[in-house]
Amino acid sequence: MPSTALAGKLFCSRHSPTSRLWPGGPFGATDSPRLQFAERSLNSSSGVQQGDPLGPLLFSAALQSLASNLRSSSLDLAVHFLDDGRLAGDLADVGSALAHVQQGAASVGLTLNLAKCEAVVFGPVPTAALSAHFPSPLLQHEDGTSRVLQNFEFLGAGIGDASFVQGHTEQRAAKAAELLEALAELEDPQVALRLLRACASYVRMVHSMRCNPSQAQCAALQSFDGMVRRCFAGFTGIHPTASQWRQAELGFAQAGLGLRSSAAHAPAACLASLGSCLWACAELDPSFSTDTVLQDAEVTAALHALNAQLPGNRAMTLEAVMASKQRDLSQRIDSATWDAILLTASPVARATLFSEAGAGARAFLAALPAGKTRMEAAIF
Repeated sequence: MPSTALAGKLFCSRHSPTSRLWPGGPFGATDSPRLQFAERSLNSSSGVQQGDPLGPLLFSAALQSLASNLRSSSLDLAVHFLDDGRLAGDLADVGSALAHVQQGAASVGLTLNLAKCEAVVFGPVPTAALSAHFPSPLLQHEDGTSRVLQNFEFLGAGIGDASFVQGHTEQRAAKAAELLEALAELEDPQVALRLLRACASYVRMVHSMRCNPSQAQCAALQSFDGMVRRCFAGFTGIHPTASQWRQAELGFAQAGLGLRSSAAHAPAACLASLGSCLWACAELDPSFSTDTVLQDAEVTAALHALNAQLPGNRAMTLEAVMASKQRDLSQRIDSATWDAILLTASPVARATLFSEAGAGARAFLAALPAGKTRMEAAIF
């Protein structure tokens, strides 16, 4: 939606129960499991057990009727994912919806915990206007400071201005730093590389890459890529040059190590994600404009960043990108990088690269470091 249409609008989120959901237990009082702690025990007779994957589903089933009513109201947006929800609209509409949620929750034995809800305002809104429609605990902390936000997080994605998105991605990278530092200390490079590639490098950033504009988080992703490179140097004792690391970032099919750059592939991830969910956005929000989104400066910048990594004769139109999967776009980037490396390589280096890119040549890198496939560190 245009920014002017969002002025004076508010989000209210998270139905957080403070009372029990299923009196007598979800399976009846006679089936209550006993929880043991040392010599003490207690019956788990209310709600679901902590960690039970059915918990959010059962919770959302109880609120299904309430969520349906909200969707048919005058709100601009009323969406729920299991036990997490977002309401959006004019102040008066969201205020009325909040009161309706409190009443509806009470009818099924729930209490809305305002301390765990968030109010996000788009545009300048006087404090008096907010106070007229919303309870004080939603708007202020106990010390009187404001709780009203202009940026927020939803399902692990940072939503807001560029500085907020950048900081959100930086926080995600910082959380991965401890793991990368620990991997760098491993004495077995086969184990370390396997872990780095599978769960500690590029994959740690994919969610941010797909949910946020690539330009807004570019610096944070570049910083994370630097962490990955230092981690690799730590457990191998090898400090690759820029050209060598460029090769390492490619997949096995291009004689690389599969340590893909999150910064380089962020435009592909962002555009592929956007293209795959435009229909869902239109379904959720009747006022959503696909054309407005596709003409946005951030989309244009992402397309430019993607095409900058491809040869001129392989540049893609926005329509073609929107119809592509992230994997296909990333393969185009890898292929272009591979061709550029081959173009500048000497005949001997080119022959070596083709040999290393042959079928099965990188199998030792993909092998599990156990049993007969476990290799001595120096040999690996």
